[in-house]
Amino acid sequence: MISNGSCVECAAGTFWVSEESGCQPCVNNSFSTAGAIGNCSCNAGYFAAAQACYACATGTYKDFSGNSECMPCSGAYYNPYTAATVCIACTANSSGGAVNTVDSDCVCNRGFTGPFGGPCVQCALGKFKTASGSVACSECPAGASFPQNTPPDGNYCEACVENSAAAQENGYSPTCACNHGFVRRNGTCTACAAGFYCPQQYTEHACPLHTFSKAGAWELKQCYCVSGFYGELGNCSICPVDHYCESTSDSIIASNVLPTLCTTNSTTLGKSGSTSSINCSCVAGFFKNADGLCVPCEIGSFCAENFCVITSNFFNLYDKSPETPWKLLPLILNTVIE
Repeated sequence: MISNGSCVECAAGTFWVSEESGCQPCVNNSFSTAGAIGNCSCNAGYFAAAQACYACATGTYKDFSGNSECMPCSGAYYNPYTAATVCIACTANSSGGAVNTVDSDCVCNRGFTGPFGGPCVQCALGKFKTASGSVACSECPAGASFPQNTPPDGNYCEACVENSAAAQENGYSPTCACNHGFVRRNGTCTACAAGFYCPQQYTEHACPLHTFSKAGAWELKQCYCVSGFYGELGNCSICPVDHYCESTSDSIIASNVLPTLCTTNSTTLGKSGSTSSINCSCVAGFFKNADGLCVPCEIGSFCAENFCVITSNFFNLYDKSPETPWKLLPLILNTVIE
């Protein structure tokens, strides 16, 4: 402008309008450098409208001077103030929408949970969350597991194979483990073989000596003594003399923990390891009756195991034989009393 006959530039904070109007002051919340022409620039945090500078609204900001529009605080940022020059970051692992005015506009991301505005914590191992917000994390349904080292931002549950279930480890279900008594082979769970026990899905142990198990065993105590032996927990001893340790009807496994004593007047003839009551033979002078008991022979007869033979009949037929009567017993016909 012209001052005292000389041309001088408009001072800072003013701008040139015309020769008649000269330099005019900048409107509120704006500025100019010396020599500005036409208008001033709105300060950072303000925008121009209708020859004035207005503060940026909440949820927006402007970090430079000029007359352009304010920009939204979006995504992982918010702003609760007017005339803001910066946005505030949401708490970790949260974000908002297109325009966020308060911290509660920031909600927990997928895979994280917590109140609006945070804090947001990651879903516990084995759990997941597929949507943003404050809802709780979910668990896989029964018969499925959440694989290890998988991000919790989606439903990546995997169905367990047959004869397996989601195994709880440290409070979560990272994998499907074979059920008790099953072992994992080639991705499937098969029953632990007879004669073995499988305490874990990748572990298979042979039963100890003189023991046996049915298919599907998972504990040592399920390895039972075989017939002819007795004991428990894999510690089996041979059945003693004059006793028997018989098996169950459908197995070679002994039916009792303790041996069974032969009935009165019977013996195993000095042998150990008997597997049945039929191994108990009557002592001399006794025979086994229909009830399986050893009873004495009648007067005038002799006994051989299950038979009682009338002595007079025997010697009438074989009185010249040098053999003992019981050795000739198979030759006797129609002289047996049971």
